[in-house]
Amino acid sequence: MAGQQIIVTEFSQKRAGFIVDSTHRIRRIAWDKVLPPSTDAGTCINGMTLIDNNEFLFILDLEKILINLEYGMQPASVAGNRMQPQEPHISMHPMALAPPSAMAPSSGSGTGPLLLLVDDSQFIRNGCKQALLRAGYRVLEAGDGVEAYEKLMKSIRGDACEVALIVSDVEMPRMDGLSFTKKVRQHPVAGEIPIILHTSLSGKSNQEAGISVGANGYVVKNDFRTLLELVREIIGSNPLSLSA
Repeated sequence: MAGQQIIVTEFSQKRAGFIVDSTHRIRRIAWDKVLPPSTDAGTCINGMTLIDNNEFLFILDLEKILINLEYGMQPASVAGNRMQPQEPHISMHPMALAPPSAMAPSSGSGTGPLLLLVDDSQFIRNGCKQALLRAGYRVLEAGDGVEAYEKLMKSIRGDACEVALIVSDVEMPRMDGLSFTKKVRQHPVAGEIPIILHTSLSGKSNQEAGISVGANGYVVKNDFRTLLELVREIIGSNPLSLSA
């Protein structure tokens, strides 16, 4: 353990320490410089960016790592090994139990209002999607702000938009949630769509930044109860009794 360091992180109202051999440099990188990972959904990488000497710096999905540790899942290697439970009798988190087919982008089924769900972590996105589907909503998925805006534009018909509400992460490759929210607010049709920021950044200053660009609400990640309550409050009705 001699010479090792501990990096302390805090997000989603949880504090965690990661033991590392050493630290070399702290980099501040704009989200529009971060690319989606080239690896599959089974890894713990959710982004990468080009640095010195044309080398790639990989960004770990810390939310996924902590959830796997909390619910008894073994960490995945960056080579793409799938998560495997340590013991068959362990009660898994709902997101870990979802079948692979549930992780594919889909608008879901049912007749409830259509929600646009935006998050670069497919693991987190899948858990949120399942909660929304069970509540009776339809879900359209996107992995970052660029993809979300493209899908939002395709959902507009004349002066109406099929998407009833947007749930968006903040920290995402290519276009972050704050930039995405600001861009949506500038559109003559989509600008009126309610937007909830669903993020691991729980500080007051982060919430104020979200509200300042036009977000209607701010919910800490994986607090699905609060998220669903806010969605119902904004839409104003039982989704099971509506059609989008």
